[in-house]
Amino acid sequence: MSNLIKFVGSSGTAPNSIIAGPFALGTSLTASYNDINTPGATGFWNGITAPSGGYTIYKNKPNNGPAIYVANNDSDLINYANEPGFGGTGAFSGITAAYLFLAGATDTAVLNYDFPDIVTDSMVLHVDATFGPSYPKGGTTFHDLSGGNSNIVLTGTPSYGGVTSHYITFNTGVTGQYGTLASFLPYNNFTVEFALQPNALPGTGSFFRNITNGNGYRNDGWYSEFGVGYFDPFAAQAASQSYAPYTLVPATGSVYYMTITYNNRAVNIYRSGATVASGTASFDMAPPTNGKLIGAAPFGQYPSPINFYMLRVYSRVLSSSEIIKNFNATRANYGV
Repeated sequence: MSNLIKFVGSSGTAPNSIIAGPFALGTSLTASYNDINTPGATGFWNGITAPSGGYTIYKNKPNNGPAIYVANNDSDLINYANEPGFGGTGAFSGITAAYLFLAGATDTAVLNYDFPDIVTDSMVLHVDATFGPSYPKGGTTFHDLSGGNSNIVLTGTPSYGGVTSHYITFNTGVTGQYGTLASFLPYNNFTVEFALQPNALPGTGSFFRNITNGNGYRNDGWYSEFGVGYFDPFAAQAASQSYAPYTLVPATGSVYYMTITYNNRAVNIYRSGATVASGTASFDMAPPTNGKLIGAAPFGQYPSPINFYMLRVYSRVLSSSEIIKNFNATRANYGV
């Protein structure tokens, strides 16, 4: 997104923008440089791009845009967190605690880069482990950037990849790690995009579920899984078939950027922005009632050992040009 930024508050809404804490990035909301019509709001500000390996801190003030601070590295950010002006008491020595402290303030956002320009129209869920406001180096909440507040609650303490590898690791050397979505995903007329990297190939590893019941055997919605010799990004077990069979043989260490569109039984699957499969479902999906998970099936069944980067969901079918736009804008963040 553009680095134009507007303070909207912790519960504010900003259509067609990326939410970074109490700020909207690249928002289409009407505002001037100094938004005199909204007392206490900052209006737009053409922000400063965070340095490589560093951060930009935006702190709200009554007018003329937010105050902007630049931390060149982790040590600089820790120093800011310890300053009385940010409410610090000198207690922080580690980057994760310092980041979570600053990112948790109701008037502050911490950005590790300006988010690229992607499609935001009709976006209903967007989590991205490479972008600090979505996953600030730790914690149990994977924050939704779409403005819909459909945060993902993490169970089993999945780990953060670190400074140079920005992902969340699930079920690698341990089990019982997954995330639960706060709301159900669409079941007709939608687009799903994700980027992940298998760490091992289990017999069955389920990494997304948006289904009708939670017993793991009859799923009238859609789900995604992989294992030894197969990769099924959009499956329908109720029909004993994939919606659109895809013959990719997955490899550990490879990052897969996949996009699925679905509308009135018509399915298209894209890898890295290019069409790789299409098909037609033999039945209509039922509204989901259970199984809103990433990283595993209900109750931790079929855990998938993955490094998880990103999940985006739209309540409409994106065009092929919009799909390639998103891919080109963000592929470097996931090493694709």
